[in-house]
Parts: sequence; C-alpha cells; structure tokens
Amino acid sequence: MKKTVKNFAAATALAAAVTAGVAVNQTEAQADSLTPLSESQAAPVQTVESTQATVNQASDAVVNTQATLTSAQSDYAQAASDYATQAAVVANASAAVANQASAVAAMQSAAATTSANRAALNEALRQQAGTVAATQAALTVKEAAANTAQAQLNTAQVATQAAQAQVATASANVAKLQAALNDPALAAAQAKLTATTQAQTTAAATLVDAQTDLAHANAVVADAQSDVQAATQTVKTTTAAHQAAQTVQSQAAAAVKAAQAQLNAAQVAYAQAQTAVAKAQAVDNANQIVLPKGYAQALKDFMAGKLSAQQVQVIALAGNGNWDSVKVNKFVHNAADQATVIDNVFNMSVATRTELTKWTANLLNQIRRAMGTTPLVVSEGSVAYAQAVASQYDADGFNNYAEPGHDTHALYKIGDQFNTFWEEDESINIVWNQMARNNLPGWQTVKTTVTLDAIKENIYKGLVGMLFNDLDSNWGHSESLTGLINAKLITGDHQQALGVSVGHDGWLHFNLGTTTVYGKTNVLGQKLLDLTVTGHATAAQLAALQAAQANLATAKANYQTAQAKLTQATAQVKATQVQAVQQALQTARANLSQAQAKVKVAQAAVKTAQAQLAQAKAAVQAAQAKVDQLLAGHATQAAALQAAQATLAQAQANLATKQAAQAKAQAKFNASQAAVKTAQAAVSAAQTKLAALKASLASQQGAPVDLTVAQADLAVAEQKLATATAQLQLLKAAVDAKAAVVDQAQAAAEAATAKLAKAQTKLMNVKAQVEEPAVQPIVITVAPGKTALLMLKAVAEQPAPALPATLPAVATVAKTVAPVVTPVVPVVIPMTTAAAQAIVEAAVAPVAAISQVQPAVSHVATAVQDTVAPVVQAAATNVKAKVSEVAATPATAQQTHANTQVGLLASLGLMMTTALAGAGLAFKRH
Repeated sequence: MKKTVKNFAAATALAAAVTAGVAVNQTEAQADSLTPLSESQAAPVQTVESTQATVNQASDAVVNTQATLTSAQSDYAQAASDYATQAAVVANASAAVANQASAVAAMQSAAATTSANRAALNEALRQQAGTVAATQAALTVKEAAANTAQAQLNTAQVATQAAQAQVATASANVAKLQAALNDPALAAAQAKLTATTQAQTTAAATLVDAQTDLAHANAVVADAQSDVQAATQTVKTTTAAHQAAQTVQSQAAAAVKAAQAQLNAAQVAYAQAQTAVAKAQAVDNANQIVLPKGYAQALKDFMAGKLSAQQVQVIALAGNGNWDSVKVNKFVHNAADQATVIDNVFNMSVATRTELTKWTANLLNQIRRAMGTTPLVVSEGSVAYAQAVASQYDADGFNNYAEPGHDTHALYKIGDQFNTFWEEDESINIVWNQMARNNLPGWQTVKTTVTLDAIKENIYKGLVGMLFNDLDSNWGHSESLTGLINAKLITGDHQQALGVSVGHDGWLHFNLGTTTVYGKTNVLGQKLLDLTVTGHATAAQLAALQAAQANLATAKANYQTAQAKLTQATAQVKATQVQAVQQALQTARANLSQAQAKVKVAQAAVKTAQAQLAQAKAAVQAAQAKVDQLLAGHATQAAALQAAQATLAQAQANLATKQAAQAKAQAKFNASQAAVKTAQAAVSAAQTKLAALKASLASQQGAPVDLTVAQADLAVAEQKLATATAQLQLLKAAVDAKAAVVDQAQAAAEAATAKLAKAQTKLMNVKAQVEEPAVQPIVITVAPGKTALLMLKAVAEQPAPALPATLPAVATVAKTVAPVVTPVVPVVIPMTTAAAQAIVEAAVAPVAAISQVQPAVSHVATAVQDTVAPVVQAAATNVKAKVSEVAATPATAQQTHANTQVGLLASLGLMMTTALAGAGLAFKRH
C-alpha cells in the first residue's frame, strides 16, 4: 500500500524514507508500508523438524552400531567358546601324554617287582592316571568357563556404568525443569514419583536376581540329576565289565598282542606312504591339466558353428568313456607352498603376484600348446596391469556377488591406460570374503590370511572349471583361456601377456592383454619374465604320485582300523573299581538333595520379589497420577518436564536391565569360581592318590611289565596332543581377530551414542526457542541527511488504547525540521506489521495541515533553525536511547512496553510544542 502527498515548498519536503529502497525528492514524498525482516535479514533459526530429523538419524545410527556391536560380541563369544573347548581338548591330550609317560617310567623302574602285585598295581595306576587326566580336563573346562564368565561380567559392568551415567544426566535435567516450574507441591509429587520409580527399579532388579538364582539352582539340580543317572549307569556298566573281564582276560591279552602287531605294520606302511608322497610332491610344477580326448577340436568346431554347446559339454566331461576331466585333473599340493603364509590375500606383494602369474601361465601354456595357439608371456607390465584392474574394481565398489558380468568401466579405463586389447576371466572363492558374498557394508576392508598353496589350489580349480564346465557361459571362458578368441583378432596382435590378481570381493582375475596394438609394442610386451621351471613332472612321476596317494589312503585306513582294535582289546583287559563308582553314585545323590533344597529357597525368594515389585508399580502409578494432575496447569514447562521424565524413565529402565544383566553375569561368575575350586580339589585328591600308587609300585618287585602297549599309547597320545595344539593356535588367531572387530564396533557405538546425545540437546534448545513468545521485528531505515523523528513515531505503535494526542504535531514538526536533524542508522523495533502500517499513514496525514498555515512557513523555518532544532536534536537523542532500552524489554511484558513508548512520545510532543510556542508558533490538533 502506497500513498502520495504534494508538499507546498522544498523546505517542508517529507525527507524520511521508511524501509530500504524508497526514493524521496523535493516536491513529492512517498511512505511505503513497513515489512517484516526477510529470511536473509532475520537471524537463522533452525526448525524443530530439521533438528528432529538429525536426532532420528543419530538414533538410527545408534541402533545400527549397537546391532553391529551385538553381532561382533556374539561372534567373539562363539570364538572364545570354541577356543575354550579346544583348550580342554589340549589339556586332556597333555594330561594323557603326561600320564602315559609317567606310566612308562613307572613300568621301567618296577622291573624287579613281583608279577602278581605288579599287575594289580599297574591296573590301579592306570585307572588312577585316567582319573587324574579326567579331573585335570574338567578343571581346564571350568577355568575356561570362568574366564568367559569374567569377560561377560566385565562387559556387563561397563554397560551398567554407562546406564548409570545416562540416569544421572536425565535426573539432572528433570531437576532443572522442576526448579523452573517452582511449584512446591509439584516438586514434592515429582520427588515421590522419583522415589517410587527407583523403588520399582530396585524391586525389578531384586526379582531378576531372584529369578537368576532360581535358574541357577534349577541348572544345578539338572546337573546333579544327570550326574546321578551317569553314576548309576557307570555302576551297572563297570560291574558287568568287571565280571566279563575276568572271563575273557586271557583271550583279550592275545587280541592286544595281535592288534599291536597289526598297528606296528600299519605305522610302517603309513610312514612309507608319506615318504613317497613327499618325494612326488618335491617335483617343481607337478601340476598339469590334461585335456579330454577330442576336446580341442570340439571347442574349435563350436566356434565355427559345427557343434552345439551341449555337445561340447559331453566331450569335455566324458571325452573317454567314463573319464571325467574335472575329477581326473586334481591339484598337487606342495609342502613349501603350504609353509608360505600370505598375511592378506587382498594385498599381496609384487613378488607373490608375479610368482602366481608365472605359475598360472605355465598351466595355461600346456593347454595352448595342445590347442595350437600362441603361448602366453608374463611381464612386469602384465603383473601391474592385472593389479590395476582389481584396484579399479574396488574403487568402483564393484562386487561380483552383487553385480552381474564384469566391471566394463574398469576394464576399458585400465585397458586404455596400458594401450592393449584386453580379455578377462574370473573365478570365485566363497570363503575369502563372506561380507562381500552377503553384500554387507565394509566388504572392501576385509583381511584374509591364506597359504600360497591354497591360492594356487584355487587358481587350479578355477581354471579347470572354466575350461571343462563352462556351459552356462556358452564356453566363453574356455575360448579365452585357450587362446582361440585372440587367434581370430584381425589386427594380427596375437601375442598375449597374462596377469593374475585377487579382487577384494574374493574373486580371482585372469587378465589377458595383447603385447602389441596394431603391431606397436606396449608396456605389456616389455621386460618379459622367464617362465622356465626347474623340472616338469613326467607321466611316470605323476603316476607315482597318484599311486603314492592311494597307498597313503589305504595305509591311513589300516592304521585307523588297527588303532580301533587295539583300543577295544586294551579296554577289555582293564579291571574296574566297583566300590569307587558306587561311592560316586552316593555322592551324586547327596548333591542332588542339596540342590533341590536350594531350589525351594530360590522359589520363595522369587515370589517375595514379585509381590514387592507389584507394590512398587502401584506406588509409581499413584505418584504419576498426582504429578500429571499438578502438571495440568503448566503447558510448555510441563511438556518439557514430561519429555525429560520419559527420558529419565527410559534411562532408569535401561539401567535396571543392565543391572539385571550384571547380576546374572555376577552369579554365573561366582558359580564358575566355585566350580573351579571344586575341580581343583578333585585334581589335588586324584594326584595325591596317584602319587601313593606310584610309590607303592616302586616298592614292589616282580616280573617285567609289558612296555610295548604303554609305549604305543604314549606315541598315540603325543600325536593327538600335537594335532590338538595346532588347532588351538588357529582358534586363538580367530579369537584375536573377533576381539579386534568388537573393539571397532564398540568405538563406533560410543561415537554414535555421543552424537545422539548432542543432537537431543540441540533439539531441546530449539524447541525452547520455538515455544518462547516473540514479537516480529520491523526494520525502519532513515536515509542520510533526513529526519530521525519519523523513526521515533514508530515507538508509539504497540498494543495500547489509543495513540497520544500529540502524534500529529510530532509528525508535522518531523517533516519541517528534517533538513537540520542529524542522520541516524537503521533501528530494529519489535512490532507487528499492522502496527507499523498505521504509523506510516499517521506520518503522512499531517502534511495537509501544514498546507493550511503556508504563510507561516518562512517564519517556521527561521524559528526551527534558531530555536526548535536544538530542542528537537536533544529530544531525538534522549528518545533514541529510550527506544533501545524499550526494544530490549522481554516480549512477555508487552503492555508495559507499549505504555512506556506512548509516554516517551507524549513527552517528546510536549517538548516540541513548548519550543514552537516560544517561537510564536502553535499547532492545530487533528
């Protein structure tokens, strides 16, 4: 809305422009409508919605990282469990070796003891050694369980501490909001609610503890019942065995002797077979790929359109009767390669990638010589070319498990860089990167350790599959690897260089590139490497290897059969201690009675805790109802307090859960510690009895003992110990790897939680800002050299009964004295747009009154210069200061603000009226 008023002289021109960008001249003045600050002028205020979105994102991140942490902790727990189980196996094997060694030594030192006493003591010593081994194994298992329980308890304690910190923070926030409400009754009700909530939390934790104790007691009863059943069965079995052993002892002794002889023969055969296999494997590059009869011609005929893909499949897989090429071509392991460990298959050294490439080229050149195509070469450039392709796959995020075909972007880009005509074949290894196989985030950072022998075996199997079982790819891989595709290249660039690499998704890349392009040598054709090997395996050597492998398999089977017969025969001659197992049964029954009594006590504790929890819940509901009633009169503060209380309740519930988990972990840890002590006592008692038997045996004299059986048992026990120890080392590496994953997941979860807390705090602040009442600011700008008094009129516009009577007079004087008043800068005054519009119109209207007193204009101008101007200048300075003071007044005191502004304007009008009267002038009221 705009208005235009003609002035009567240059001296009385309306010289003020309201809002930026309005022009004023000497004959016409325009007063534009006042407008609120634009978005670019107002201070940016972040919306609640955008801040809430940030909180939601942070919350989702917490959930995701917590899920990752939980999964990692589960994996770690499983790995730790596997390690503990294998540790028990190692402990058992170690105990068996120690016991058997002690038995052999005891037998050797007791050569002079009597035959009858020595036999009895030997049997007792054997049984007691078994008892010692069993108790030691049980101790190892209990100790492993105790270690696991300790780790779980530590984790639960950390979680409880974090939950306690969250409760403390939430409690402080609730206290702060309650103080802001300043309602004693509400504070008392809230305190009661907090106390009852805490009581409920405590009661819930007590119930969880009681339930945990009951579950533990039930588990103890179950274990005791199982022990009673086992002891009962043992009594029956051992009694029958004792009676049977006396009858068949003589026949079993003969069977032991025969089985031992058979075992000795099998051991010799086994050793000879192992030597033969090792000798055959010593030949460098023993691996070969044999083509089925008719395969080469069939593949060529297929490319010429003379055979179908299915017909080629028949020849490839059964080219010679029942001969199966995929089964006949088997990988030959190499001991040296098996001992060479590659720390990370996805980050191999140049030397390793070069060796693998040369090894693969020799395999494929066997095929190409049979096909009559150009053999492959290997160069430093071809090795680098293959690695560049694999790296570009990773950079493109191309996962072969999730993406069909090949990464053509990578192949064209790297092919152009190396200036070559390229081909690529890929094969899969499904165990090197399970995250890539499942297309999970982070698959490009997985690290996998393998042996050089394992990599070569995967290359070998991948080539055999692509050569002879490629029907689903229409024999495209076969045509590429055999050189048939390149042979048809019309440019004549038929020399190809090979490069082998491993992508981070676990796929093997076989990259073929021409060494020339239109006859011009590229980097793949420079610095060629020697592919000569120290000796190719002959047909006779391969036959010897296969025969040795077959002999080894037969020897292993014979060895295992003989070992089983020996174990069975040895078990038949062992006497039993019926009295001992009967005593064990009585002990087990006593333990069962004690455990059942503890279950009754635990059940009573659970009922009591449930009743207390029900009472606590009722108290919380009553306290919450009282708080809700008192909060009804508090809108914004109550909403904030309720949100804080909800956060506190959630934190307290989480704390209760964490405390319950900690209590459960503590109970499990205490039980495991008690089990360890019991097992230690059992080991000590068994060892004491074993020492007594050894001492008794040493004091006896008799016939020489049969050392053959004991020595054979010792050898077997040592072999089992070596095997179990090697497996334990592998499991230890797995546990360390899982622990590292848990640490990473823990760090990510903590970072996400911190980010969520920060976002929630920001959301609370934004909500507080939005909920506080505010007055829309208005900008009033006075041009340089113009009057400041128009701006002073704007102060009068706030909610009030009416404008002061002096407002028209002030407007008239403002226009008259504009040329002599000092210019001012823009001022921001809180008011509504409608109020500002009224001020603009009030500022323009009095101009018509001035036109009625035109004869007095010259006198007014002189009076203004001499008398009015200094007064107006002083008034403007005083009122400007007051305007700033009033503008800073809180929006909640709007009426006081308006009254103050009206009073200021009235005072200014009185001052100006007095000054003009002194100059002989008077105002006509409008």
